[in-house]
Amino acid sequence: MICDHCGDNNATVHVVRHIGDKHEELNLCRACAAKLQHEMLQSALGNIGLVSSTPPVPSLTCPTCHMTADEFKRTGRLGCTDCYRVFSSMILPLVRRAQNGAAAHTGTRPGDGKVTVSPAPARSDPRAELEKKLAEAIASEAYEEAAVLRDKIRALDKKEG
Repeated sequence: MICDHCGDNNATVHVVRHIGDKHEELNLCRACAAKLQHEMLQSALGNIGLVSSTPPVPSLTCPTCHMTADEFKRTGRLGCTDCYRVFSSMILPLVRRAQNGAAAHTGTRPGDGKVTVSPAPARSDPRAELEKKLAEAIASEAYEEAAVLRDKIRALDKKEG
């Protein structure tokens, strides 16, 4: 008997499907039976919410960091802030599933809910500090100190070069 699906190989598997009041019998080769089994499993898992019923488009790529949809699926991490926009169709179902259907965070904050954010410490720019001191030295007519500061700025510029 020949496979009802591909029409090429010998049928070794007999499948009977009941969908509603419809009765369907298929004679399939081993490869087509495995493919059908995989499709049925994906459909069943999708119906109960364990697998997304809309597979992600594998050609999605972030233009900024070049992260692909496959990399995101494999690692579960995004490469940059633009990835959130590019992969939003893949991210939103995950967020909704984690938040019981909500697309926004619905949790609570630790403690009393008041969040105190301290500002990040200011980074000092050595060149800017030297230039400020140089301007002060010139204004106070401390030319020897100004010459030393000028040389330090030049050395810093040469080093960064």
